[in-house]
Amino acid sequence: MRYIIAFIISFLAGFVGYKALCPRPMVSVVMSTYNRADLLPRAVDSVLNQTFKDFEFIIVLDGSTDDSLEILKSYAQIDKRIRVLENDGNKGLIYSLNRGLDAARGKYIARMDDDDISLPRRFEFQVRFMEKNPWITVISSWVAAPGSMIPFPFQQEIDPDKIEILPYLNTVAISHPASFMRRDFIEQHHIRYRDNYKYIEDRPFWRDIIDAGGVISNLPKVLLQYRLHFQNPKEYYTRQYYSTVSYHQEMMERLIGKEAYSKASNCEKFVKMAVANKEKKLLNQQKLEELIELKCPEVKF
Repeated sequence: MRYIIAFIISFLAGFVGYKALCPRPMVSVVMSTYNRADLLPRAVDSVLNQTFKDFEFIIVLDGSTDDSLEILKSYAQIDKRIRVLENDGNKGLIYSLNRGLDAARGKYIARMDDDDISLPRRFEFQVRFMEKNPWITVISSWVAAPGSMIPFPFQQEIDPDKIEILPYLNTVAISHPASFMRRDFIEQHHIRYRDNYKYIEDRPFWRDIIDAGGVISNLPKVLLQYRLHFQNPKEYYTRQYYSTVSYHQEMMERLIGKEAYSKASNCEKFVKMAVANKEKKLLNQQKLEELIELKCPEVKF
């Protein structure tokens, strides 16, 4: 028995020593990359140059055939916060992001895309906000074009109730690459990106968080510069469009049912949704009606 006890004590001492050498970072940055060698350095530099330094940077290399691996290896030799995970071939964004989530050890997870720029104080502001507001599960921010500090006119809502409603009105409420979330919440509720919506991976992800009781908001300041481009194959945008239509239908059918959805214009569907919500009480009724009136000025409640 004493040998068993001695073994356990020795094991625990070694484990504690390991944890001391590898303490849990405050933030895990998760980024997937595929054949973006030309833009990758500026994205990586924008993370490494953050004023908030306590993070690990998990980069999932998704089967790139360009110089991305060599670029990342050179960065990893200089900065030990970088962890490069190589996929066995091109597995796609859903697989890669989930692999990054599985590897994350931080209290918070910060998303990042390989063609965007995180402004230097992004993590500083987001950590500070989350520490002061423990009831918030996900915080994103306003975003702007590269080289600009003028926020895009969309994804500016900060009211969590309205952010919950906007997907029902076919609107993306927050910026995915600017998002910052509590890792313990998504682990506790087993939330991951879903394969059935490969081209709009963030929408069902936010929906699952809200359904689990999470709260999502936006910081009203530009913390990320987002590169708008249309360089993907035409097939990608076609599939993205049909995925968006399918997801919007799924959302609205929660309230008005399949038959009602198929026989109405958008504004008629929104009105039906408001009527149904009075009974089902899934959403904040007053704010739902306010947002519908913005979408459909001719509607009066």
